[in-house]
Amino acid sequence: MDELKKKYPIGKICAKLQISRAGYYKYEKKKEKKKRESKKERQLKEYIQLIYEEHKSRYGYRKIRAVLNNQYNIPASEKVVRRLMQELGLKSKARKWKKGTKQHKVPQQDLYMKIYYKETFLPNE
Repeated sequence: MDELKKKYPIGKICAKLQISRAGYYKYEKKKEKKKRESKKERQLKEYIQLIYEEHKSRYGYRKIRAVLNNQYNIPASEKVVRRLMQELGLKSKARKWKKGTKQHKVPQQDLYMKIYYKETFLPNE
């Protein structure tokens, strides 16, 4: 199509291909917009990679988005950050939770308060 544009007017090319001129220009505009967005995404990917490595692979998409907004003043939604992280193959390390083995004891003072409350405020049974 680009080669034909140089030789013939766009109106004639569109008529021959049976498409409207408006549709053609809409398609061209959409193509340019994708190019511009990809530049933004490339820049975002660089920042995401930098933050991810800076925090030793511990940050997920929510925290990375917060850092982007607060420190770098780059507005980005969680969905975009999550999608770009998936494209880069980045996953946060899962936090290891320790299973508690201690049984918590009721503090002695609370036990005395319960007994005192029963004796003082409840009627004799």
